[in-house]
Amino acid sequence: MTEEVQRQPMLGEVETFDPDKHDFEVWLELFELFCSVNAIKGDQQRSLFLIKIGMATYTDLRALCGAKAPQSVDYGDLKKKIENKLKPKPSEVAERSKFRARVQRENESVLDFVVELQKLSRTCNFGDALEENWSDGIVHGVLDKQLQTKLFDEPYLTFRKTMEILQAWEGTRISLKAEVETLENVSTMGSTSMVHAIRGQNQKLVRKEEESELNAAETNRKCSCCGYTTHEFKNCKFKEYNCNTCGRKGHLQKVCFKNMEVKSGSNGESKEKNQNSLNKISNDDFFLGSLF
Repeated sequence: MTEEVQRQPMLGEVETFDPDKHDFEVWLELFELFCSVNAIKGDQQRSLFLIKIGMATYTDLRALCGAKAPQSVDYGDLKKKIENKLKPKPSEVAERSKFRARVQRENESVLDFVVELQKLSRTCNFGDALEENWSDGIVHGVLDKQLQTKLFDEPYLTFRKTMEILQAWEGTRISLKAEVETLENVSTMGSTSMVHAIRGQNQKLVRKEEESELNAAETNRKCSCCGYTTHEFKNCKFKEYNCNTCGRKGHLQKVCFKNMEVKSGSNGESKEKNQNSLNKISNDDFFLGSLF
């Protein structure tokens, strides 16, 4: 009776290598990490490697192995053969020239510039002077002249100190940018609020003017019974009295239309009658007023 071997599921995955898409050095690092976390070693690692390098690369590798089958070649030798085929060793002089010519680009943050500089240094073979060359490349390549001057003024500029200065500088730049954006937003909101406030004030003024006009109209409105402006006809205490001029009920003599005809007369007699009528109205008003 055979026992079935229970295989544990693999942790993670690694893509099949594509020379047109992947950098072999980076891909190899991921492949070996995958083998490490899944405890794949020895012949299994070599077999998986040969499967994952893809058809085109495997074909080239067979030719590079000559009479030997790739399965029989040591894993380390297989890696070197592919590396030499895909990435011939570059000229250190040429690579260092590219490294020193690299400067920070427009719209590239200073920290992104450092990362790109470090990538270029991988083929320069700086050895123990690697960090020193990083610092020199940064000082030479930064665009901001104030930052460059600050780096120049540092008496013992190690790479660690350089990075501390760059990170502080970048943090300040980001904070200032955020503050400027906030102030601009507040300014825009303030302008909008000011417009609304002015509109509100104008509306209040219009309402006040309308109220003033209404109050003035109320003030200028005369009672048709007695002629005073302090009340309306319905509230007038003289509305039940009869006029001394026309005899009709509901108004006093001084607002009677007959009295108005007398006022419009042009001869002296009319004027005299008018004056007498007015004197009588005043007496009537005094007498009627004393009753209330």
